[in-house]
Amino acid sequence: MKRGFTAPTLAELATYAGEIGFKGFDAQAFLDHYEMVGWVIGRARTPMVSWRAAVRTWQRRTAEWAGKPLTNEQADPIVAEYAKQVRHCLAQQSGRDIGRLYAKISDAIGDAALERVKRIAKEGLQP
Repeated sequence: MKRGFTAPTLAELATYAGEIGFKGFDAQAFLDHYEMVGWVIGRARTPMVSWRAAVRTWQRRTAEWAGKPLTNEQADPIVAEYAKQVRHCLAQQSGRDIGRLYAKISDAIGDAALERVKRIAKEGLQP
């Protein structure tokens, strides 16, 4: 985490989402995701500077993808991040680790979303 950055609380996330009109925002999923990845963003894993900007980015991406079937590239940020982790774990053929990762994902986003993560991860591994 960047020096001076303070992670938001669940209440702060929900309040901010309401202020910007982000209907359907899952504050718990956002919090779980960024706690899991250490409050970093992007492929370069840059420390987060503004959680408010991250919420607005989720809002824009959600609006862009509304009503469209999600592909690997368009998957919502949480599912896409988890799918990337699963692909890496599968590529390393670390069977014990994949079970733990699946349990962690299921706890964070639920079993239905875990199945979507698995599908996207496996599609990404196919040639």
